[in-house]
Amino acid sequence: GISRSPVREALRILERDGLVKQGANRGVVVADVTPEEADELFLIHGHLLGLAVKLACQRMKPDDLHRMRDLVKKLKEASVRDDRHAFLDVRAELEHLIVERSFSPRLAHLLEVMSYPSARYRRFHVSVPGYMEEVSRFYQGMYDAFRIKDPEEAELQRFKVMELGRNLLR
Repeated sequence: GISRSPVREALRILERDGLVKQGANRGVVVADVTPEEADELFLIHGHLLGLAVKLACQRMKPDDLHRMRDLVKKLKEASVRDDRHAFLDVRAELEHLIVERSFSPRLAHLLEVMSYPSARYRRFHVSVPGYMEEVSRFYQGMYDAFRIKDPEEAELQRFKVMELGRNLLR
């Protein structure tokens, strides 16, 4: 078995990060995210990811660009097949590559902490007709900006993804 101390510490960290709440006489429960909180999370997460995009665009090596190109292609293919699960998996892999190539461990940590609440709403987004196709176009634009080392344009494309998601929550 596991002693109670590490479990308590893990629950304390999850509560600090807003993922669980202590319920009166109910123990710990998964925290609900209101639409207003989701909008705020999307805004913060989107700007942090925009920063990662900007940093990665300046630092990405040719091999990473080839990988990014392949992932964008897979994203488009998932969109055409209307394969929501594949789309979400590829998008997560693409964003992981970008965050990793930003070479900012603190930024990566902040994005990881915020990813769970955002992921809950992404599952809703992919069910909206046209969403996956539009996001794929923005990621193609982001890749094109990476290829010519234009961090501002890459960040702009990422902000378009964020705004699309936020608009669906309203």
